[in-house]
Amino acid sequence: MKMNFDLSMRQKQKQVLTTKIIQTINLLQYNTMELQKYIDMQMEENPLLEIDESYEPNEENEINWVEFIKNTYTYRDENEFTDEEKEHPENFIATEQTLKEVLIEQLHVRKLSEQERILGEFIIDFIDDNGYLSLSSEEFSQVVDAEPEMIEKLTDLIKTFEPKGVGARNLAECLKIQVEDQIKNDPKIIRLLDEHLEDMAYNRDRKILKDLDISAEKLEEYKCIIKSLNPRPGLEYGSEEPRYIIPDVFVELEGDEIKIKLNRYQVPRLRINNYYKNLITKSDDAKTVEFVKTRLDSAGHLIKGLLQRESSIERISKLLFQKQIDFLKNGEAHMKPVTMKEIADELEVHESTVSRTIKNKYVLCEMGVYPLKHFFTSKIATEDGEDVSSSKIKEKIKDYIASEDKQKPLSDQKIADKLKEEGYEISRRTVAKYREESGIMSTRERRQ
Repeated sequence: MKMNFDLSMRQKQKQVLTTKIIQTINLLQYNTMELQKYIDMQMEENPLLEIDESYEPNEENEINWVEFIKNTYTYRDENEFTDEEKEHPENFIATEQTLKEVLIEQLHVRKLSEQERILGEFIIDFIDDNGYLSLSSEEFSQVVDAEPEMIEKLTDLIKTFEPKGVGARNLAECLKIQVEDQIKNDPKIIRLLDEHLEDMAYNRDRKILKDLDISAEKLEEYKCIIKSLNPRPGLEYGSEEPRYIIPDVFVELEGDEIKIKLNRYQVPRLRINNYYKNLITKSDDAKTVEFVKTRLDSAGHLIKGLLQRESSIERISKLLFQKQIDFLKNGEAHMKPVTMKEIADELEVHESTVSRTIKNKYVLCEMGVYPLKHFFTSKIATEDGEDVSSSKIKEKIKDYIASEDKQKPLSDQKIADKLKEEGYEISRRTVAKYREESGIMSTRERRQ
């Protein structure tokens, strides 16, 4: 058999995961308070950056902090605030270590290349407060130029971190990580988690005993082990949400016109220091010129990134509240189903851009302060073809449960049946999911 080798050059366009790309991604994800800290750090490292003292936000964008604290979320009675806290609440944030910080610390002590470290931090950004990873390796590879195998390798590494179970993509995997750390070489408890988690929740013991071919005593032993595990390992650490919430977006409704204002008052406007910039043409020292050029490039990229961040937040918020205008007029019950994909398609951006832009961001409107992600809800079709939001279904589930017989509480299936009677085609699994997301206990736990 004759083998031919062909040496040729091909041009291929690829997105490379560089420090600049990571900075752009992080700028999108930072909320106002995180952005303040990041800008302070960048100004310490880069002498070419300085605050543009000539820039002053409009008076209409200025926040009255005393009124804001009185009218939004606080953890103490307003009479307990000192004058200093009222004027500068951002200085009194709880500093409990977050899950992200804990995971990044463990990542940095491993022997990894710069590329692997950056990619590992990127993966950690998509781990939620519960400790679950929200994207698959294939979805990650669509966002950054990295092979799914490399992403899976780093994901597997993160799964070895503390708290045990972090980095899993579902409950069964989360529990398996913890079980495998405690029990070695017991395939039957792994099968129990893989194939019979729902059966165990509904006490279908006969089915489990027959399929796994184990004794009732062994099954009880497995159950005790599984009950000792943590289904939400990330909650051992602090949430990334601030103790006092500073809104990133202000929304006003004047008639049918929606006005979007960004919280520019809390973020300093940056410019490049002319003295250092002029050194490029005036200095004869090659090292000085090279240093200034590098810092100039970095400063320019940061300033451009901040402007892009503002533009992204403003465009997404404006389109989102145009779709949620009924909420602004009439409240929660009138919220429309809106998905991130829908917003991304209309703005011609990637869905991950929308996801990162709304992450940890808060909006202040007449109804109160809400996370931006609150206004993204899935669509559920009724029998007559009308789309309703999942938040409306959750409200109905809460109403059913609030009025149920506490000695004979409604099962998820009965709730699904009641919804069907009202024209909503919802499965039992979906009811269970919405019930859990609303923090409502199971039928057995509600029974009195």
